[in-house]
This record gives sequence, C-alpha cells and structure tokens, in this order.
Amino acid sequence: MEGLLGLWPRSKRKSGGGKPWYAAIDALSGMGLNMPASGRGGPKVPRCLYKELTVQIKISTRHGHVSDGTQAKIRDKVERLGRYVERLTAIEVTVNLERKEQPSVDLRASADHKHDFVATAEAESILAAMDLVVEKMEQQLRKYKEKVQDRHRSTSHRQSPEPSDLGPETA
Repeated sequence: MEGLLGLWPRSKRKSGGGKPWYAAIDALSGMGLNMPASGRGGPKVPRCLYKELTVQIKISTRHGHVSDGTQAKIRDKVERLGRYVERLTAIEVTVNLERKEQPSVDLRASADHKHDFVATAEAESILAAMDLVVEKMEQQLRKYKEKVQDRHRSTSHRQSPEPSDLGPETA
C-alpha cells in the first residue's frame, strides 16, 4: 500500500470506523497516483481529480445529430475550462443545426455561488464555432478570476490607519 496512504501511518487508518474518504484514497492509490499527506488530518486528493469528478458536461443538439467523435472533441475542449475557475459545477453545450451552412454553438457554464457564464458563436463548421465559443468563455472566466483575485489581494480594507492619519497626538 505504498501509493497515497504510504505517507499516512497505518495505525491511524481505521477500517470501518475511520474516515469515509480512506476507501477513495485506497482506490486512487491503486491507480498509481502518489499524493502527499496534508498537514491537517490525512491524505489530500488533488483538486484536478476533484474537478473532474464534479463538473457535469451536457451536450445537446437541435435540429439534427452530432456524431460521437464530434461529441468527444467538444467534451475535450470544454473540459479545459476547469483550469480557469475551480468551482465549475455544470457545463451545457447546445449545438443548433437549424442552418446547416452556419451552425451555432451555445455554451453555458455554472459555477458555485450562482455565477453563470454564457457564450454563443456561429461559424461554418461545428468545431470552428466550438473554438470561437470556448475562446469567448475562456475570456469571461479569466476576467472573473482576475476580479476575484484582485478583490482578495486588495488590502485597503485590512490595513490599520497610519498614526499620522489618526490626528494630533496627545501626550
């Protein structure tokens, strides 16, 4: 059992009454993944695995059918969006084939805390429209992430006032 739990002492691993995530960690270690133990209580699962397990991707079409190969390519392109925002919960892709010469693709991404992102594009092929819509969505997600990071980096509300700002000093 050298994988994930190799860093976590076996004496702290209880069978049955232990933490419920031990079974999942044991399963992951069987896959050959080596992850370090966290400082607080046990092995930690990398976020990349957590994201893949929690993002639901739904691909639907209107007025036609999209082949399995095209759906796989769409799924691969959409899965990359998780690297911009960690808390994506659902991604919906709708391919509209009403106008065969210029299909449109609608992409909706939902994140925690009720943030929804929408992008739409039309092109001469489904994959070209998909590239355009993914690029638009990446821009939105990047902008959102920068906005959130700037809010957390802003220290103006955390700083205590300078002594000179408090007024004249009384001795």
